Amino acid sequence: MADTGKIALASLLFLSLILQAGFCSWNQSLIVSVEGQNGVPVSGADVKITYQKANGITGGDGLAEGITGEDGKYSVTIANTVPDGMDDTRIRVVASAYGWTSGAQTVQAEGGNGTKNVSFAAPFTLVKMAVTVLQANGMPAPGASIYITGSEVKTVADNYGKAVLYLPEGAEISGFASYEDEGDYFSSSAATVAEDGSRELVVKFSSGEAGASARNSSVLTVKFISVDGAALSGEKVVFSHDGTGTSAYTDAGGMVSVEVDGSGEVIASVNKNDYNYSFAFNVTADGSPKNETAALTHLLRIEYFESKPDGAGCYAVSAKASDPRLNKPISIRMMQVKNDSTPAGEIRVALDENDVYTGKVCAGADMQARVVASNGYETVEKTIPLSQAAAQEPPKPANTTQQNASQIVLPKPIEETSPIDGLGAILVGIAILVLISGAAVLMLGRVNPQATGGMAKYFAHTWGILAESTVRPIMEYLHSLTRKKEPPRTPFGQGPMMPQG
Repeated sequence: MADTGKIALASLLFLSLILQAGFCSWNQSLIVSVEGQNGVPVSGADVKITYQKANGITGGDGLAEGITGEDGKYSVTIANTVPDGMDDTRIRVVASAYGWTSGAQTVQAEGGNGTKNVSFAAPFTLVKMAVTVLQANGMPAPGASIYITGSEVKTVADNYGKAVLYLPEGAEISGFASYEDEGDYFSSSAATVAEDGSRELVVKFSSGEAGASARNSSVLTVKFISVDGAALSGEKVVFSHDGTGTSAYTDAGGMVSVEVDGSGEVIASVNKNDYNYSFAFNVTADGSPKNETAALTHLLRIEYFESKPDGAGCYAVSAKASDPRLNKPISIRMMQVKNDSTPAGEIRVALDENDVYTGKVCAGADMQARVVASNGYETVEKTIPLSQAAAQEPPKPANTTQQNASQIVLPKPIEETSPIDGLGAILVGIAILVLISGAAVLMLGRVNPQATGGMAKYFAHTWGILAESTVRPIMEYLHSLTRKKEPPRTPFGQGPMMPQG
């Protein structure tokens, strides 16, 4: 008993410590800048930030990543909340571009409204390259998309088909330009050098075989659409083809392109809301651009929602929802609505052992029921009409008849009782009395040792009388069990009751 008390006290102290423990919360804004040796911003540099995530215990389990814009900067705000004493405020930042990867810089999160700046200097000098994109008929291609192969660099031409890129000096860069149904590859080796050291390149689409055809490759452009139908912008897409992989980010219109060598299947994957959406596309190495669409679908779905009559004017409704993401529970609401979708009251629901939500509603035939499922990522709903079938009374058994008042029912046979059951009950009762008496003697001995002898004699005398008085009942009980039991007799002693003629 004392050990139990100690355990309970320790548990209460532990619980008290948990309740008194605080939480460390912080959020930190970061601006990551990448520049060349001549101070020119590096556009399209890949930035990776690792830190302690809100639900982590150690650092490095959180990740934020993106690319620098035309100003060479990437901005993000990250946050963390963990029990006090378990927090890790270190933030690790890495940048990469054109085959170069920086060393990691570590900063400490401070929270508040302040912003921390992290700067990287790339080991190359950037020079300007002006690109002009022309259609096959020689007219400018306004808004043409320009991609640099093997990097996250992409830009859009102005209304005159011109765009400016800053690329590493001396490096030969290849890329792809596309406009509507036209597209072609280009290389910086074909650029001319101006007096100021900048380069100029003209990309003119061919009216016949595209230049990419000779290279046995093509460009796949995919437009990603979110579950709500809007363009999925700023998301990282990973392309896999023939054992190799590359990544790129969608633009404001949800578009992303990749150069594919050879033919075959290309897998495009994007991670959104803790789920990896994957799409498969087939490409052929004919040099022509391939344009595809990838629409993200709702992962949370209502498996079924049905209504059944349940009494006069009442209906039993049941629904079940599922989602491949199991890290967040699904909540379900049911409500009663009119045929014009006007809400008409909540329906109380309960979850049964089969993970099915059930409820009951009593309403007119012109009402409907709606279920709304949500799991923190998305919300889906479904509306069904309440069943208009009248509630049916349960059918009566075919052999059900009214019993005649003159019918006499024979008595039920008497059930035999095992001798062990009755004797066991007596012995258990005696054992309990012995234990109680012994405990009383021990307690009295501790309180008044002198009275112990007298009490012991008293109990010995009492148990002698009890033993003598119980021998005869036990023997009579055992003897009675050996007698044959007979059915009860009528008050007149004429044997069993029989139907009267």
